[in-house]
Amino acid sequence: RANGWIEIPEETTELVAGEQVEVTFF
Repeated sequence: RANGWIEIPEETTELVAGEQVEVTFF
């Protein structure tokens, strides 16, 4: 379900970039 994360704004991406980014790849 990476699409859900990709849709989020860039600002949120920076915050989740630390941990959520790993989940996004999976």
